[in-house]
Amino acid sequence: MFSGPLEIASGFIGFKQYLTFLWPGMSGQAGAAVIIAVGALTVGLLYRRIHSIGTITVSLWRGRC
Repeated sequence: MFSGPLEIASGFIGFKQYLTFLWPGMSGQAGAAVIIAVGALTVGLLYRRIHSIGTITVSLWRGRC
């Protein structure tokens, strides 16, 4: 319960740093707004039954093999 949110947060921080590399003139507030929007989109996409998340995960895994 402790490491999961930290891993997600570090991913969002890395995404913001990569975004500032692609968009050098971005302000800190704009970066925070983008990260909040990406976080809300992620939660919205994952807000479903765990069985369907498992099915999506397995189908994505099979596609990579």
